[in-house]
Amino acid sequence: MSINSDDQLVSFLSAGLKLSITLEFGPNDTHSFTADYLGCKLDQFFLVEFPKKAQELLVMRQINNVSVVIRAVTQSKLGHIIAFKSSILSSITTPTGLLFIRIPTHFESKPIRRHERYPLDIPIQVVANAVTYEATMVNLSMTGCAIFIQGENLLEPSSVIEISSELCPVLPDNLNYSIVTIEKQKQGHQLGIQFNQQLKLTDSLKATLLEKAFRATPL
Repeated sequence: MSINSDDQLVSFLSAGLKLSITLEFGPNDTHSFTADYLGCKLDQFFLVEFPKKAQELLVMRQINNVSVVIRAVTQSKLGHIIAFKSSILSSITTPTGLLFIRIPTHFESKPIRRHERYPLDIPIQVVANAVTYEATMVNLSMTGCAIFIQGENLLEPSSVIEISSELCPVLPDNLNYSIVTIEKQKQGHQLGIQFNQQLKLTDSLKATLLEKAFRATPL
């Protein structure tokens, strides 16, 4: 992991980001829970909302100035993991549970992905086992893409599929697609797709992706 200064940390954080929090009361006395990042006051503190269950378990504990370790998978283009150690400045429990956490002097970060993901919103057709699905490509990197299929489907991880879209003219003719992950969502399923080769970011592909990403990103 690389070590970064505190002014870079804020750029990785966005409201609603899930944080993994571990309070360290002593060498063998810790308590971990998940909390939501709300915002910060620069050079002073982060504001974090912690769940009711954690409030109940900590009601008899003194948490001001307790050391805290925080980790998160951010929403950066490379999906950075961040980690840092700090301490609790103060807390409140009404009207909701809030932690005020001192901004650290440094933090560690590491990208999960090697390649940037371009956000997209492109209608596509997916064919597998002679069945055709209408779908949407929601992002693309040089090694794969994510697609969303509304409702139910018969697809499985490791299945090889065919994809037809307006991107085909700028993609290699011999590009193959295989399903790596299937994530159930509220109105359907999001599929993680791996390419059989790493794409080259040619001028035509880059121009097309930037145009599509611009249209897919709300102002």
